[in-house]
Amino acid sequence: MSMNDNANTNTIDESLYSRQLYVLGHDAMQNMSKSNILICGMDGLGVEIAKNIILSGVKSVTIMDDASFNLQDFSSNFYLSNEDLILENNKSSKAKAVRSKLAELNMYVDVNIFDGQSMGSSEIEKYDLAILSNHGLPGQIVFNNLCRNSKTKFISARTMGLVGQIFCDFGNTFVVNDTDGEQPLTSIVINIDEQGNLIVSDTTPHGLTNSDQIELVEVVSNVDI
Repeated sequence: MSMNDNANTNTIDESLYSRQLYVLGHDAMQNMSKSNILICGMDGLGVEIAKNIILSGVKSVTIMDDASFNLQDFSSNFYLSNEDLILENNKSSKAKAVRSKLAELNMYVDVNIFDGQSMGSSEIEKYDLAILSNHGLPGQIVFNNLCRNSKTKFISARTMGLVGQIFCDFGNTFVVNDTDGEQPLTSIVINIDEQGNLIVSDTTPHGLTNSDQIELVEVVSNVDI
């Protein structure tokens, strides 16, 4: 069921998303505005993920968690209130407890609750990305297989005290060339021998390892053509 009456028209509100447009560009924002996201698990981590994704301006976010909350949830789930604590005996689900507050974050994003009896391939293929929050390994494997069969991108995230874990599966055709997110290393190449080996300046260690991808720029040949 839809929690937001404002339909997403894929028109970018430049006043609202000005900072994101500057960083990501219009093409990336247009793609995001067409994305349907499923988030399973409305604990503290799941709510934080949902909040950030809704603020980013996707088309829709569907939350899934029919478990009732308890006192422990109040230590990390910032959308639970004293009113929810009073109504705890009603055994309201975590998804229903946080739905309205998530929907208020961005009028351009449809916020829904998954109301199906079970999650199968026909359901998961409706989403561009499925995110699991704090699920055990068996649940991660089952959900990941569903996503692979439906060609839906998959992310699993967990927090364990001061330790965190994330696993991403974006399909066989997705290639990551940036291994650490740091700025690319640069070095001065002084020669390329007949075997194709690069010889760099001794004063600027390249810091590269096997299988790293390199790009050559400003190449000057000393061979007359």
